[in-house]
Amino acid sequence: MSSSTFKPKPPIFNSLTNQTLSSSFNDALPVFADCQTGTDEENEKCFLGNVGNLTNTGCGQCLLALSLYYAEIEEELPTDPTEFVSAITSFCVSGDGPPTKTKNPWNKLIYVHTPTMPLNEHRNWLKKGDWPAVDDAMGHPDTDEDLLRRKYEERDEHGRLPHHWLAAKAQTHTHTLASVGVMSICLNKEALTTRDNKGETPIDIARRSGACAEIIGLLSLTPEEARSLGWDEMGRLYAPVSYWMSEMAGWIQSRSYADCHKFFNEHDDELVREVLKYRNSDLLRWLACDSQVYSYTLVFLALRMIHRNPLSLQASDEDGDTPLQLAEHPQFNACNEIQNVLSLTPTYISSTPLNTLLRQHLPKQFVDEEVIYIIGV
Repeated sequence: MSSSTFKPKPPIFNSLTNQTLSSSFNDALPVFADCQTGTDEENEKCFLGNVGNLTNTGCGQCLLALSLYYAEIEEELPTDPTEFVSAITSFCVSGDGPPTKTKNPWNKLIYVHTPTMPLNEHRNWLKKGDWPAVDDAMGHPDTDEDLLRRKYEERDEHGRLPHHWLAAKAQTHTHTLASVGVMSICLNKEALTTRDNKGETPIDIARRSGACAEIIGLLSLTPEEARSLGWDEMGRLYAPVSYWMSEMAGWIQSRSYADCHKFFNEHDDELVREVLKYRNSDLLRWLACDSQVYSYTLVFLALRMIHRNPLSLQASDEDGDTPLQLAEHPQFNACNEIQNVLSLTPTYISSTPLNTLLRQHLPKQFVDEEVIYIIGV
């Protein structure tokens, strides 16, 4: 690992170089000396000779190892003293197997005990309630499903699965939390009745910590019930916004616009609007990227979508691209009719009746004859 590729030192090193720790740790840990002093022989003797006795680890190699680890996974060190002691103990003291040698950016030899289990960044996100990070990782096209499943079968030093941490942090309902909850159960249905070291199941923790009603309902399922429902039914029941957004995206990609219109017709306005707003109005950008072939029903769908959610016209993806910018991009090159629709402004859409928009962008005969048939009036 070279210093040119390693991430910047975490803030805790500011206190280490002065041979002190920040005040939040003073009551919890002994004062560590500078991690960059001492010979390799001294560091080896101190760290390896006093495993399990932090008070004798004066060279600070345990802390250095933990800090480098947290920097590598782009996580902040715990600020609560109790959590900090737990983190350094589990990482540097409770690891199984022989220590592995690695070079830090300053060419100091450090010894890091192999953790009890491989890195599980999902658990770290769940502990912080970072549902979007979990959701993005679960849905990433390059995700290894077998590896992902193993992550949701791994226990930590408290005997907890990721599901236990989700239950502990689920006080406020969001559509992304609901989606993560359903997907986590699909990855390990037995987690619903798995007890941690304190004898608690995820539903026990959810009830004790005041989790939202939706998560309590989901975690109240038995493994048998979860298997019977499967992803589709669990998604419809407990994460409907995420489920229908996924369905709509698939229909748009396959140009099954009749199914999209059927969704509009058969569900209440609130659900439809939430689906269109989900993930920063991602569906309209899906449509912008898959609209090369012009059809009346495609333009009608685009108009229905922006009429229900005008601000989606200005919502951008992680690269800052709006639906119109994506539609105009040579990679996607949407048909001119869709580009015209996506050129409208939210203000104009909000002040213009849908019927007027339809007559501006679609043939009169289609509006008079087909629209009524499509919307089921």
